[in-house]
Amino acid sequence: TGALTPVAGSPFYANVGATFALIYSIALSPSGKFLYAQGDENGDTYGFTVDSSTGALTSMTSPFQTSTTYMNNLVVDPSGNFLYVGNTTGSFFYLQIDQSTGALTAPSASNFLAFCRTLAVVKTP
Repeated sequence: TGALTPVAGSPFYANVGATFALIYSIALSPSGKFLYAQGDENGDTYGFTVDSSTGALTSMTSPFQTSTTYMNNLVVDPSGNFLYVGNTTGSFFYLQIDQSTGALTAPSASNFLAFCRTLAVVKTP
């Protein structure tokens, strides 16, 4: 029917010490194993593992520091190897996704200058 049912433990929060992050954007990996969320204006990206049978989220050891602020969107490439991050201050960059843990690392020279309001990644045939 398309009816929605709450997942046990929902809502899920990105903890920042004693406070909770204001989330701007989320992205799910193509495998469905990892979910990433951009939070606040502090340059943090939060990672969660997704329980494939219940949909419940478990926080990874995060946030991952991305050293940028005013982020406005996330997108995972079709291979699930990279998370692209855009911000409104004139740049976007990418992070490599560890396929076994979901951890994010920044390759060298991953920052590109461009004014980003939205991002999209497509798979070509």
